[in-house]
Amino acid sequence: MDIETRHMSYTCIQFPIGIKAKFTHKLQEWQKCNSIVNLPANNISSLSIQQTTPPSIKICLQEVLNSTTTGKMILDYYKINNKFNNSIRTLLVDVIISYIITKQIPMSVNLASSIGSDIVKMFQSEVKDTYFMKDGLNKNPKGKLYAKYYNSMRTLKISGLVSKNLLSKPYHTVDIILNAIDIDFNTLYPNCPDLN
Repeated sequence: MDIETRHMSYTCIQFPIGIKAKFTHKLQEWQKCNSIVNLPANNISSLSIQQTTPPSIKICLQEVLNSTTTGKMILDYYKINNKFNNSIRTLLVDVIISYIITKQIPMSVNLASSIGSDIVKMFQSEVKDTYFMKDGLNKNPKGKLYAKYYNSMRTLKISGLVSKNLLSKPYHTVDIILNAIDIDFNTLYPNCPDLN
C-alpha cells in the first residue's frame, strides 16, 4: 500500500511544513521509481515468499541521468544520434555507478540486471549483455556495470576512502529516511531529550 499525501499529516505531525513538504516530495519520487506491487490478502503462499526474500533495491535511471550534467549530455547525445559509441557507454556506466556508490546502494545481481533492462528500455539501440550478463547458476556476472562497480569499490577500499566491510552491510531505504528524520529533528530541537 502506498503512503498518500493525506497520511503525511499523521506521520510527520511535529515537523515544520518545509520538512513535511520535502519528505512528501521525496517519498512520491521514490514511489514512482519503485512500483510496489500489492499482494492479495488471501494469498498466504505469496506472502510467506515475500517475507523470506530480501527486498530488491531499484533505481530510477531517468532520475539518475537527470541529476548530473554528464547524464543530461548523454540523454541529449542519444536524442541526436539514436545510438552510443564506446566512450558514451563508458560515461553512462560511470554516471550510474557514481550514483550507486554515492547513495551507498549495495550492488546485487538483481540491481545490475534491472539497470541493464532499464538502459535497453530507455536507449533502444543498446544491448543488455553489454551492461549485464549472467551465464548459468555458478558463474559470476559480467558486463560494464559489474566491472565498473567492483573496480571502483576496490580502488576506494585500497585508498582507504571506503571501509572494507561496506559491501557486507545492508543499507535499506527506510534506514535512510529514518536517519534523515533524526538529523532534521536533532537540528531543529537540539535541547529535546533523545526519544529512543
